[in-house]
Amino acid sequence: MIVVDTDVLAIHHIFRRDGRFEVNERAYEELRRREGATTIHNLMELCGLFAVAGMGNRIAALINRYLGGAELRVEFPRYPEDWGEFVEVLVGYLERGLSYGDALVAAAAEDLGAEILVTWNKRHFSGRISADVMTPEEFLAAGP
Repeated sequence: MIVVDTDVLAIHHIFRRDGRFEVNERAYEELRRREGATTIHNLMELCGLFAVAGMGNRIAALINRYLGGAELRVEFPRYPEDWGEFVEVLVGYLERGLSYGDALVAAAAEDLGAEILVTWNKRHFSGRISADVMTPEEFLAAGP
């Protein structure tokens, strides 16, 4: 499974003037073709970016696009049995040097069996998770 991080989604939807937009779009289309996915945590983080960007009125439509299959598939990791388990799992990721948001994504990606994580924030995840971490450029260069 290929998991896509929030920054790739944010450039696709919000930051269209970003210098990485063109390569990001090529990677996004290839990820869709190869049935890439994102996690519910990434989708909710993207919704938060929409809110901060003054686009809160578009959040419901965004969620519907993803959950309706018009964008990347959204994956839901196993739900923890209790808060103690949740804290224990996330502390393990925090101890690896991940921020809370990145820890949520990393835990979900590993729970889902991700083989590749595509992100522009490669340094946040490299060596801290079991998946190969690639930028969109590296993902495109690696081919199928």
